[in-house]
Amino acid sequence: MQNFFQELRRRNVIRVVGAYLVAAWVLIQIATALEESMQLPNWFDGVVVGLLIVGLPVAVIVSWVFDMTPEGIVRTSVEAGDTKLAAGRKLDHVIIAGVIVVAAILLWQWLAPSDAIVEEVAPVAQSAAPAAATIAVLPFADLSPDGDQAYFSDGISEEILNLLAGVSELNVTSRTSAFQFKGRELGIPEIAANLKVRHVVEGSVRKAGNTLRITAQLIDAEDDRHLWSDTYDRPLTAENIFAIQDEIAKAVVGALGDKLGFNASGDIAVRPATDNLSAYEQFLQARSLYQTRTQLDVMEELLTSIVEEDPNFAQAWELRAANQFLMVNYGYRDTPLPEQIRLTNEYANKALALEPNSSIALAALANVHIQSGTQIDGTQDFTELLANLSRAIEIDPRNDSALNWRGSLYLILGDVENALRDYGTCIEMSPLTAPCAENYVTVLAGAGRDQEAFEHFQKMLDDGIVKASETDLPLLARMGQETAFKAIANSEDLFFGWNQIDDLYEALRHPDDDHSLLRRSLRQFLDTKPGKYPYAAALVLGNFDEMSEYYVAYMLWNTSFRNIRQSDEFKNYIRRSEILAYWQQHGFPPQCRAVGADDFECD
Repeated sequence: MQNFFQELRRRNVIRVVGAYLVAAWVLIQIATALEESMQLPNWFDGVVVGLLIVGLPVAVIVSWVFDMTPEGIVRTSVEAGDTKLAAGRKLDHVIIAGVIVVAAILLWQWLAPSDAIVEEVAPVAQSAAPAAATIAVLPFADLSPDGDQAYFSDGISEEILNLLAGVSELNVTSRTSAFQFKGRELGIPEIAANLKVRHVVEGSVRKAGNTLRITAQLIDAEDDRHLWSDTYDRPLTAENIFAIQDEIAKAVVGALGDKLGFNASGDIAVRPATDNLSAYEQFLQARSLYQTRTQLDVMEELLTSIVEEDPNFAQAWELRAANQFLMVNYGYRDTPLPEQIRLTNEYANKALALEPNSSIALAALANVHIQSGTQIDGTQDFTELLANLSRAIEIDPRNDSALNWRGSLYLILGDVENALRDYGTCIEMSPLTAPCAENYVTVLAGAGRDQEAFEHFQKMLDDGIVKASETDLPLLARMGQETAFKAIANSEDLFFGWNQIDDLYEALRHPDDDHSLLRRSLRQFLDTKPGKYPYAAALVLGNFDEMSEYYVAYMLWNTSFRNIRQSDEFKNYIRRSEILAYWQQHGFPPQCRAVGADDFECD
C-alpha cells in the first residue's frame, strides 16, 4: 500500500486531484453566479457540475499515464520520480492551501445559522401565490366598427363583475382596480400578478346595427390556460343583453365551482333593470361618467332622458340622486345647497320606492345632508345619517362612496379612528378611488401620523390619482418637500398668481410664529376667486387659526388646529350643528369631554 501511495505521488495523481477539486469548486461558483445574473436556465449550473464529475476520473487516468514537460506531454518514466517529487513540493503547498480554504468555506456554509437561509428564501414566501377563489373581470374590448362603444363594453363587463361579486365563495377584485389595465399591452399572467388574483375573465363586445356579439373567456393565470370560453351572437335587445350577462356569469361560476368544489350558480340572478334598449344604453354611458367623475353635466342630461323614457328605471334615479351633490362638488353646476337637498331627496325617494334596497340612493340621501352639516350653520340628525350609511354598506359592502361618506361623517363627529377604518376599507377594496385616498392622507396627517400620510400620498402619485386642489400642502411643508409643495401650490387649481408661495412654505414649516400678515394677504387673494379653493384654503388657513364660513368641519380635528378648538366660534358651531347633542347621547370622542351638564372642552 505504501508503494502504491508513493507511486500516486510520483505520477502527480494526488496533486492533480487536489488542483482539480479546487478548480471545480471555483467553476461551480462562477456557474451559479452566471445563472442568477444572466437569468440562464435553472439547469445550467447542474450541467456544469455533471461535466466536472465526469471529468474527474479522466483527469486521474491522464495524470497516471502522462506528464507535462517543457518538451510537451510525454509518458511518465520511472527514472524521473525523485526529481519530480522534489520539484513539485512548492506546488503541493499551494494546492493543499487551496483545498483547506475550500473545505473551510463548505464547513462554514454547513454550520451557518438558519437565519441566513431564511433571509434568502423570505422574498419567495412574501410573493405567495394568490388564493384559488380570487378573480378579476377586465374591461371587455370594444370591437364595434367605429370603436365608439367603449362605455357599452365597459358596462357589460361591470355588470358581470357585479354578478360575480354576489357569490360568497369568490373574492372579486374591484372595478377600479381591474379597469386600470384597460388598453395596456400586458399578458394575463402579469395582470393577474398585479391584481393578486388566480383567475381572470376577459372578453370583447361587437355592437353593429341590430346585432350583438359578445365573447368571454375564463383564464387560470397560473398557467395561462383557458378554463371556459364562449361566443354569443344575438339580436340587439335589452332582454338579450341581460340574458347574456346571466349566462356568462353562471358559466364562469360553474367552471370555477367544478374546479374548486363549490356549487353557487344559484346565487346568480339577473334582474333586468329595464326593457327599454335606448334607456339601458344611455344608462351604461351615464354610469361610466359617474365612475370616472367626468362630464357630470352630460351624465345629468342622460339620466333625465332615461327616466323620461322609463320612469321605473330605479338605477337611473339612484345615480341622479348621487349626482346632485357631485355636480356641485366637481364644479359642473352651482346649484344652491337647499336645492341640492330638495332634488336629492326627490330622486333618492323615487329610487327607494322602486328598489327599497338601493345602496346608492340611501348613501346619496345621507351624504347631501352631511354636506349641509359641514357648513357653520348646519344642523343634522347624525344618528339617522349614520344608520342610513351603515344600511347602504350592509346592502352593498363594495359601495366605496358610502364608505367614504360614512368616514367623513365619523370625522365630523370627531371619531377619527372609525373614519380611518372606513377610508382604509375603501382603499383596500378600491385602491384607485381618489376621494377615499385623499381623505385618508388628510386624516392621517391631521392625527399627527405624517410619515404614514406621506407614504400614502406617494402611492397616490404612483397611481395617478392626485389632484392639486385636494393636496395636503401643510403635510408637504412639514415633510420638507419644498419642490413638490411649490409646484402644486402654483397650479391653476390653487394659488397661481399669488407671489408669496415661498413665504407660505416657510410659514407652514413654522406654524407657531406670527403669520397674520401672510394670512391676510392669502385671504385677499382668495376673496378675488370666491368658492374655488375651499378644501386647500381650509387646510392652509386652519394652520393660521382661521375658521372660515365655508370650513369643512371634519378638518377641525387636525392636531395643528388646537387654537381653533379653543375658540368660542368652534364651541358655538358644535352646539348649533347638534354635534354636542350627539356626543351627549352616544359618548364624547377621545379628544373632547363634558364640562358640567351642558358644556364641553376639546384638546
